[in-house]
Amino acid sequence: MEFFQINLQEIPIIYDIPDEEGVIAYFQYDDKISPKNCLFRVNQKWAEENQKVFLNEVIPHEVAHYVDCMVYGTAHSEDHGTTWKMIMSYIFALDPKTEY
Repeated sequence: MEFFQINLQEIPIIYDIPDEEGVIAYFQYDDKISPKNCLFRVNQKWAEENQKVFLNEVIPHEVAHYVDCMVYGTAHSEDHGTTWKMIMSYIFALDPKTEY
């Protein structure tokens, strides 16, 4: 991500979660500072029925969490805190909302 001058790994997306869920981001930490691995688990039916929201809002929302952890570390990162909102607003140019 050029904005922060960091390289981010490709994030796998697995379509395997139950109907009552939309998207869940999982991070595996190796040093309690930044995520070693990231995985997005998705309800495929929900993603297909809500493609525009899924691609234009939900994926950037989850990637913003990943970037927040990678840049600022987990000790600093709040779920939807100041830095996450900044990433959503200034990098993705999206309203930093938390529900879809």
